[in-house]
Amino acid sequence: MSHSGKPTDPPVFPIRTVSALTGVAAGTLRAWERRYGFINPERTASGHRLYSRRDVERIQQASELIQSGIAPARIGEVLEDGMTTASLPDDSADRRRFRNEILRSLDDFDREGVERALRRGLLDCDIETVGEGFVNSLLRDLRIRWRLDHSISEQRLLECSLRNVLANCGTEASADAAILATTLPDEPTDIGLLLWAIIGRRNGLSLTVLGPGTPLAELAAARNRARAPAILLFTHRSVEPSSMQEQLAALA
Repeated sequence: MSHSGKPTDPPVFPIRTVSALTGVAAGTLRAWERRYGFINPERTASGHRLYSRRDVERIQQASELIQSGIAPARIGEVLEDGMTTASLPDDSADRRRFRNEILRSLDDFDREGVERALRRGLLDCDIETVGEGFVNSLLRDLRIRWRLDHSISEQRLLECSLRNVLANCGTEASADAAILATTLPDEPTDIGLLLWAIIGRRNGLSLTVLGPGTPLAELAAARNRARAPAILLFTHRSVEPSSMQEQLAALA
């Protein structure tokens, strides 16, 4: 509670918003509440569920634990233990530790701390530990964080840190072999692209990252000028290729 007597983490998020934030279907959320009880949202006078920020975080943690192989019936026990159970796979524990280091450094607005955490999480461990699970989980955590807090300054800090890590990651191949990488034009940030670019560099892939918002109409000419073998387009959303046929045809 705050000094004013108001709760500091009020239940304000309806189930449809929580589902969009976490990627967990509304029906699954209801089933978790009914069968296992590790999430107990408040109810309005009309019976609608309202979730707090902490509820959203627990749902995210529960989803990750289930993906790592923990049975839903054990989730409440594991959450209460602070997710320190030895039954978690080592790589899942490592990924969680790296993510938490990054998020804590963002809390402190500590650029050097963010970069150290990124280097440990993306460069210093084996590539199997990094991989798809780490990147997707980190991006999901960040989307939830920024949907709740709307922190543009944190996004820009992380973008800056990622570019610094990318600039010092691995050995570049020849310029002729570099793939041009950018986001779809309506992506607000290239954080996801930068994360995957760092992993690509670790695997020996040569990339020229153009940043977000590059007009698709300019990419074909840029590819010719750079003699790039391919163009990589990143988005965190599901996109139907048919909806972009006219735009993509210009890249052929």
